[in-house]
Amino acid sequence: MRLILTGDIHLGRSSSRIPENIPRESLRAAAAWSRIVDLAIEEGADLVCLSGDIADQTNKFWESIGPLKQGIQKLTSKGIRTVAVAGNHDYDVLPRLADQLPPESFTLLGESGKWERVTIRLESGEALNIDGWSFPSASVTVSPLDTYNLTADPVVPTLGMVHGDLDVASSPYAPLTLTQLHSLGPAGWLLGHIHAPRLIEGPPWVVYPGSPQAFDPGETGTHGPWILEVNNGMIGVPVQVPLSTVCYHNETIDLSDIANADAMQSYILERIQSTGDAIARSAGFFLTHTSLRLKLTGKTPISHLVAKNSELITSDLVLPMTKGSLTVEKVEDQTIPPIDLLQYSKSNSAAGAVAGLLLELEKKHVSEAVEKLILDTVEKLRNMENSGTYGLLKRRETDIELARKYLRASSRALLTELVGQIDG
Repeated sequence: MRLILTGDIHLGRSSSRIPENIPRESLRAAAAWSRIVDLAIEEGADLVCLSGDIADQTNKFWESIGPLKQGIQKLTSKGIRTVAVAGNHDYDVLPRLADQLPPESFTLLGESGKWERVTIRLESGEALNIDGWSFPSASVTVSPLDTYNLTADPVVPTLGMVHGDLDVASSPYAPLTLTQLHSLGPAGWLLGHIHAPRLIEGPPWVVYPGSPQAFDPGETGTHGPWILEVNNGMIGVPVQVPLSTVCYHNETIDLSDIANADAMQSYILERIQSTGDAIARSAGFFLTHTSLRLKLTGKTPISHLVAKNSELITSDLVLPMTKGSLTVEKVEDQTIPPIDLLQYSKSNSAAGAVAGLLLELEKKHVSEAVEKLILDTVEKLRNMENSGTYGLLKRRETDIELARKYLRASSRALLTELVGQIDG
């Protein structure tokens, strides 16, 4: 028996922060769903398993119902069945879809937040139990695993399916624990909710298939569905198939000892190209665009030139690659002049004060004055995000670590400016 495992498709969404010249259709979740359907047919799959959030919360019903239904009907025409659980985004969409399709085509497990089992039997004699639980509402604060009451099957192997937040006890999205997953009957667990693909070895193994289409710079790495084999009553380990048209990647480049602007530009370009080539080799056939976020680090005598070059990299660079194109979406400048921070911090100067602040911000425990600065920064960031200008945007978790990050960045920029004035 061959299965395609996926989830968090979020029909209605598209990859973000991508240059305008990239075809919009290739960035849509609906296009990724179509590729998943085609993959299932090409691979001769018997079953497609969907672990929730197939539809996105925004425009979820009208934009998602057509592609979903069309894809499932195409699978059915090839004898491929679809089994799903609902997540927090589509808890009310998938039941409506299930009502419109015959159960032998589409099975929604665990409606109303109650565990349910379906047994799949092939003519070859291979069989598989699938135990599933679906979100009954947009928020669930207790673990669905607490009510898992399906008996272990000594003959037929079992795959568990649930949408939830792993090892986040206070999560409003069905908190799960790895300990509980390992203590229950299924030989493998297909989860949903987290967009970063992750396979935790077992037994039983646990897999977050991740979003098959990468949607934003926070969703780095390879994205795509997973193939699972069941042979002779034994569940194998799933293997990912790259399917996303976009790959987001974070790259750190150390500019230590780079002495002039020409050398810096050549070195950064060389690193960008080599990174793009490596991604093209691993990201799969469908890759059309690579989006990089660069972090420039190190002590360099031209740290005062890095910020200007960073702006040009993000605004001007478009590289043709062996697969599609590459751009740099963001550059974080963490370079500083080639000075001894500790020695500088002892000087009675503005640069010395900033050097001392940078050193202290790297410590776990800080002075009372720096602690007050951090807390004031947290308050200012929160006030800014709650202002009318940013009020409609998605909130970040504005905490002490984010404030430290902003303060370190500002301190590095100010130190570079002050050292440049002194040297000048």
